[in-house]
Amino acid sequence: LVVINQYMPYGSLYHVLHQATNLMVDQIRATRFALDIAKGMSFLHSLEPMIKKFYLNSKHVYLSDDFTLKLNMADAKFSFQEKNKFYQPAWMSPEALLKKNNEINQKASDMWSFAILLWELCTRQVPFADLSPMEVGMKIALEDLRISIPPGISPHMSKMIRICMNEDPGKRPTFDQIIPILEKMRQG
Repeated sequence: LVVINQYMPYGSLYHVLHQATNLMVDQIRATRFALDIAKGMSFLHSLEPMIKKFYLNSKHVYLSDDFTLKLNMADAKFSFQEKNKFYQPAWMSPEALLKKNNEINQKASDMWSFAILLWELCTRQVPFADLSPMEVGMKIALEDLRISIPPGISPHMSKMIRICMNEDPGKRPTFDQIIPILEKMRQG
């Protein structure tokens, strides 16, 4: 199987945030990136049938030459997933780690992953980098391991992260609900 994909000169968002030394992601650019991701996820959630098992994380988001973020479906669908194996549990919701796929509210689970991406954009840190993927998954699912929001993050972004990571999946917003908020944050 060969997947031909659009060339993205800057690579993944993960690479830009944690490995690239020649790109600066300030608060303005981080908010724009968050808006790009939210718009992409809103589109994916509007599809019928919805694409299942797209586990949103910074390794599946790519930066184009015009500094627009794009979701990389080829990476997710073909090279990332193998049946019953999760490689990036730090971005996954507790319910996605605990329940069967047909028992998960995928849209709410994606919103949790988006909150982790927001945190990553604000802190420039890899979530739970000091733990192995297996430890992260087990601790998120069974020991309530969660990211902590450090001081210095804007109050608006802190609040959005907390709302998007609501422990009750039914109380998390949709991407359509947060796009206008992100647009206001970008302008203000």
